[in-house]
Amino acid sequence: MFGSFKSAFLLAMMTAVACAPAGPATDAQRGEARPQATKRLTLAVQESVSVLWGSEADVVAELYLAGLVALDPDHLPRAQLAEAVPTLENGRWRLLEDGRMELTWTLRQGARWHDGTPVTAEDVVFSALAPAEFPDLQLRSSSIYQAIDTIQAPDERTVVATWKFPHARADWLFSHQLGLPFARHLVEQTYRDNKDGFTNLRYWTTEMVGSGPYVVREFGPKSHMLLTAFDQYVLGRPKVDEIEIRFIEDANALVANLLAGAVDLTLGSGLSVSRAKQIEKDWPEGTLIYGPPGSSRAAYSQFIDPDPPILANVQFRRALAHAIDRQELIDSLQAGLGTPSHMLIADRGPDYEAIAPRVTRYEFDVRRATELIEGQGFTRGPDGAFRDSAGRELSVPLWASTDAQELTLGVSDYWRRVGVAAPPHFVPSGADRSVMPSRPAVQMAALQTTLDTRFHSSQAPLSTNGFRGSNRSRYTNPELDGLLDGYFTEIRPSEQRRLLGDIVKHIAENVVVFHIYYDVVPQMMTKRVTNVTPRSTLSQAWDSHLWDVR
Repeated sequence: MFGSFKSAFLLAMMTAVACAPAGPATDAQRGEARPQATKRLTLAVQESVSVLWGSEADVVAELYLAGLVALDPDHLPRAQLAEAVPTLENGRWRLLEDGRMELTWTLRQGARWHDGTPVTAEDVVFSALAPAEFPDLQLRSSSIYQAIDTIQAPDERTVVATWKFPHARADWLFSHQLGLPFARHLVEQTYRDNKDGFTNLRYWTTEMVGSGPYVVREFGPKSHMLLTAFDQYVLGRPKVDEIEIRFIEDANALVANLLAGAVDLTLGSGLSVSRAKQIEKDWPEGTLIYGPPGSSRAAYSQFIDPDPPILANVQFRRALAHAIDRQELIDSLQAGLGTPSHMLIADRGPDYEAIAPRVTRYEFDVRRATELIEGQGFTRGPDGAFRDSAGRELSVPLWASTDAQELTLGVSDYWRRVGVAAPPHFVPSGADRSVMPSRPAVQMAALQTTLDTRFHSSQAPLSTNGFRGSNRSRYTNPELDGLLDGYFTEIRPSEQRRLLGDIVKHIAENVVVFHIYYDVVPQMMTKRVTNVTPRSTLSQAWDSHLWDVR
């Protein structure tokens, strides 16, 4: 009986289910994919950005601007808008019989500006040939363009540059470092008709149209940016849909944003290593990453009318170099991370290994420093201070921007300990370019660890050139100029390395700068963020289209 009742009950239930009204179909039943949640990332930049082009925007520009090539964290060019980086091996870099050379770039099929307009070779040519009368926009790098004879576009996707003579960095052309292409169809008319209004175009700020992985949807100068993924980005649509960028200059406010979970990733410099490590302890959702050293800390001695005049004496400069305890500075300012710097290039790779044995090192040695100063006729008094024959105290003022206070005070203290007064003077970060070069003492600043022309006489900032130029020391030496000219016109790797060794050795022997330590630049990141390559000085976000969030 029980069995009959159970069978009847099951039959009734099956009938009821069969007759019940159908519920709403699921996405799977309809064969439709369920909409995915928007992937959003919030970045913090401890800088103030008021324009979207030029050096001020370097920290964020790779997110929305693209070059034919981009430099990776090891400063190697990677193809971006171009199909390939020109090389001798692939035939796109050719040496001509008359001593000139030729490089060819082919634009990738489908490269587009953010408004949908195709990126053409004519865009690249126009951007390269726009005159250098707008230096504040940094439309191009003036030094390398002096070596170029012609730039032409034989068809819509091909750019051919002919050079007057070989140049070692030719494959960097049309990158964030050596002149990006910009949207000709949006700016050419103003350039032709109203040059006075060219720099005031909103294209450079709130109406930026690039060809990089993200589109600028909103820009509040010195406040924030909102970027959205560019569906037609030539290397593939970015994995993150939206990026919000907050410009947070105050370090305490940045820390608060990180700990509150309001920021996912930091770009740029600003946080000290010691502070970043403390944040990591208090931030279980985050982690700390470091990129390869793209720069080092250094002190630049002035060579034009130095004050005191003894700075022109190489033995005195060597004394000051011996007086700096580099490892102690690393322990106190870099939480023990990083290595002392004794030479221009970074402490990694085959170039460093080959050149390092040739370079003079100024290890911390108070006794040697004292001997060298005494050898220049100075006498140390009962108070420990050196004085000249007229009884004047030996004093070397130290100038620095406000973001280098700790390091400046440390070096000042080391020099004071060996009897040299070194009063620190601080100027606001981003002060007028004439402020530092006109101070005839010593300047604290970063030093890029890839060779460029910054120590060439032509790069000395002077009143006659509006104090433009990267030669902070204003060091002018025909021998060094010749070595630099030779290096940048040499493309054979073995000869390049020999010349690089001669350059690095010359700068060290003559103490053109006081090398201190290689930078360890921290980057804070939440653990939900993936595929982020730690940045370097020349590479902030070169692969941002690969960033992702869990």
